[in-house]
Amino acid sequence: MSASTHSDAFSDRPYRPLVMAHRGNSAFAPENTLVAFEQALALGADGCECDVRGTADGEIVVIHDATVDRTTDATGAIGEMTLEQVRALDAGSWKGAEFAGQRVPLLAEVLETHVGRGMLYVEIKDYQCTQRAIEVIDQCDAHEWASLCSFSHDVCVEARKLRPELPVALIYSGGATPKPPNELVKLALAGNLQALSVTHADVTPELVVRCRQCGVGLWVWTVDDKERLAELNLMRVDNIVSNDPALALRVCSSG
Repeated sequence: MSASTHSDAFSDRPYRPLVMAHRGNSAFAPENTLVAFEQALALGADGCECDVRGTADGEIVVIHDATVDRTTDATGAIGEMTLEQVRALDAGSWKGAEFAGQRVPLLAEVLETHVGRGMLYVEIKDYQCTQRAIEVIDQCDAHEWASLCSFSHDVCVEARKLRPELPVALIYSGGATPKPPNELVKLALAGNLQALSVTHADVTPELVVRCRQCGVGLWVWTVDDKERLAELNLMRVDNIVSNDPALALRVCSSG
């Protein structure tokens, strides 16, 4: 095969980024519940993203907020509640009567849901539970398809040291004064991290190129707009996190 033919063969191959469901199929089901993850995987998502925190008795549960106020029928801080107390709550009714009785799941349950079906990105929300979350991943033998991510560079570095075989991404939101692409990539490389996970507003062609040059993965969150999905698909980011994975799959698969 000639060099030009080889190049053409690769450039003509269809491309789409991985599509990861943000807290499961959260546009239509209660976020971070088993039904939301089941729906996302059934729709064909490549995997899901979830958030973890530790209970007062050291169990790792999947919930975004530090309190249960927004997504359950009760109030209180996760870190001050036992697993038994957390599991007694209704985590589905707030989204719709048909979801009544959904519970705040254990990380182990969410990992089990993904076995042989998709990847799972585990965001460390409670910075004190990193080691325990890794232990749960160990117990579920999920190293080949689970990854960790965090807004804390220190937590990311700690995770890499604790379990070097587990991929880790630094989550970043630039806001009004975003870091230049080169500085962002340096942060990832300095921590021996596999990827950057950035807001879609922070994605530029320069950042895509720099990540490619340095072998750093580029994850993008949270994208539910057709036009922006199409733009990111054309930019060939590595994966897109969406509340509406069916939409993301449709847009990105259409090219």
